[in-house]
This record gives sequence, structure tokens and C-alpha cells, in this order.
Amino acid sequence: MSWKSHVNSVIDSCKSSLNVIKMIAHQDWGSSTQTLLTIINALIRSKIEYSLSIYNSTTNRMTKKLFSVYHYGLRIATGAHRTTPIMSLYAVSGQIPLEYRISKQLLNYTVRVLGNRNHPNHADFSQPLFQNSYQLAPRISPPCNVWSKILLQELHCKPTLIPQFSLPYPWAIPPPHINIALSQYRKAETNPNWYQILLRDILTNHEKSKLIFTDGSKDATGTGAAFSSEKQKGLFKLPPESSIYSAELYAIKQALKYVLNSEHDTYCILTD
Repeated sequence: MSWKSHVNSVIDSCKSSLNVIKMIAHQDWGSSTQTLLTIINALIRSKIEYSLSIYNSTTNRMTKKLFSVYHYGLRIATGAHRTTPIMSLYAVSGQIPLEYRISKQLLNYTVRVLGNRNHPNHADFSQPLFQNSYQLAPRISPPCNVWSKILLQELHCKPTLIPQFSLPYPWAIPPPHINIALSQYRKAETNPNWYQILLRDILTNHEKSKLIFTDGSKDATGTGAAFSSEKQKGLFKLPPESSIYSAELYAIKQALKYVLNSEHDTYCILTD
């Protein structure tokens, strides 16, 4: 597959962007070199690099034709002559050659694929078909999976599989039981002793649970959060601009961290 139609389409799109860059690259009142390079990379290089590692199996002639558009943009930005060598053009502009950027892009993708056995392209990249055939015919550009294999061999790199963890899906985790029965009583109108009676009644349903108390506070001197359990206490200082709601939530977060590292099965967090 030559990808000729796609490459020509990308070139036409980039040429229209070059016309815009020519307008703002005037020698007297135009943008600076660094500004032009930023625009060129955003409008031209991004189009060229998008999925280029996949259709890079096109002919060398089409690849050079595609890259020449970007090189022309670099000449506009730097004011270099048409006879300036390509590598000198990259050095003057401070840009990484497209060939190296494409290889890096492909290697990043290959490492992600080979590191995940469940990836749909894992088999194609780990054992590419007809790899030896492309090595015997160097004039034929290999597809991305074969090309990535060659790059890894040249770098003496062998990606390892990422360990798979059998974590439950979020929707499979049962939601926590939240009891807000006490919130129906207004604090200013309710006797504290009545609160204690109601709380003891609620806790009769959690006799096997370890209790953790959390609280947050804020005053003129600062903001803090804390939690307290049977075996451990935690005190935390927050930025003074933090709200009381942030302090309360941070206290609950720290209590949950303590629960995750604890050996006990069930906990009951009491917070206001």
C-alpha cells in the first residue's frame, strides 16, 4: 500500500498553512523566528506526524515529498537558503529531525503494545508476519510492526510485560453505606444528650466495626484536619486558604487511607 492519496491530501493541507505562515514572516514587521517555529510545528508538523508511523510504509519518494513541506516551513522561519543542507536546517532551528521523531513515536506505541498482553495489536507486534521477507528486500518499506521490531533490535531493547492486576471494576464495588439520619435534627434546636442517644442507637448496627472519628477546623490561625481511631491518630495542617469543607474531606480521605492499610475488615467512619 503506497498511501499516495493520503500523503497528497496531507501535503495539500500543509501547503495552505504555509501560505498563512508566509504572510506573517515578513522580514521587516513579521513574527520572530521562535514564534514562526511554534506556528509551523502546530499547523504543519502536527499534520505530518499524525499516524505517520502507520503509513510510513509508503515509498521513499512520497516520504521525501511529505517532509519537504516541513523543511520549506523551516526555511521560511529561519531565513535559510534553498541550498542549506537539511541537517544544518534542523540544527539552526533547534528542531529534532522528523525521522527521529517518528521513530520515537513508533517506539512509544510499540512498548505500550508489547507491555500489555491484552492489547489487540500485541500478537502482530510481538511476532510480525513476513519479517524475513522485508529484510531480504530492503527497497520495500516495511509496515509499522516490522519496522518497530527492527528498531528494537538495533537498540538492543526488549520490552517486558506489565504485571496484570485483577482489580474489580468500579461499578462492581458495592457502594458504602452512608447514614445521615442525624442531619435531620438542627444543631441549634437539639439537645446534645439526644444526639448521643441517637448515635448509640445507630452504632448498635455496627458492633463489629472499628470506629474512626474525623473532623476539620478553620480559624484565623489556619486550617487543619484530623482523624482518630482506636490505635492511631492523624493530625494534618492544610494551606490557610483551604475551606472548612476541604478540611472535612481531607480528614475522611486520610481515614480511608488508614483503613486500606489496616488488617481489620469493617470500619465505621463518623464525621460531621
